Amino acid sequence: MPIMQNTPEEIRRHIRNHRQANEEREEIAKTCCFTGPRPKNFPWGGDREREAQVAAWLEEQIREAIDRGYRHFISGMAAGVDLIAASVVVRLRGEMPEKGIALEAAVPFPEQPSRWKQKTQAEYFRLLALCDRVSMFSERFSVAAYRERDRYMVGASSLVIGVESVPDGGTARTLSYAKAQGRRIVLLGKDEIYSWDKTKGS
Repeated sequence: MPIMQNTPEEIRRHIRNHRQANEEREEIAKTCCFTGPRPKNFPWGGDREREAQVAAWLEEQIREAIDRGYRHFISGMAAGVDLIAASVVVRLRGEMPEKGIALEAAVPFPEQPSRWKQKTQAEYFRLLALCDRVSMFSERFSVAAYRERDRYMVGASSLVIGVESVPDGGTARTLSYAKAQGRRIVLLGKDEIYSWDKTKGS
C-alpha cells in the first residue's frame, strides 16, 4: 500500500491552520464579556443604593480580570450593565496604558439606542467612539441579531461577568449559553455573588 505524503504547500497550510487555531484559543483565554439588565430589571428592584454599588462591583471584577491576564473586553452596549462596564474599561484603559487593554463593542444593529433617553444615548455614542473595535450583526432590528450578538460574545470569551436579571430575559439566556459552553462566570445576584467554573466543578 503506497504511503501518502503531504506536499510542502499542504504542510505549510497545516502549520498556518494550527497556528491560527492556537492564536484563537489564546485570544479567547484573555477575553471577557459582560451581560446584565437595564437598571429597571435589576433583581433588587428600584433600590438606588444597590444600583450605585453595581459600578463599583464591576470595576472590582474587571480589575481582578486584568490581574489574571485579561486584556480584551466585549460589551453588548445595552443600557445598564453593558454601558457601565464599558465605561469602567475605558477608564482603566487610560489608567493602565502599559496593559494593552482593548474594548470591543458588539452592537446588534445600528438603531440599538434609538428609543433610549437622550442622556443614555449620549453615553452610548461617547463610549462607542472610544471603542477599539466595533462588531455589527445586522443592518436592521431583529430579535435574532440580539441572540447572535450574545452568542458571539460568549464564544469569543473565557470569562463572563454579569448581573442577575429576570429569569426569562436576554441576560438569563446568555448566562445559560455561557454555562453550556463551559465559560467561567462571575455573577452579582440579588443576595450574593455567584461564581461558576466548569474546570473546577463549582
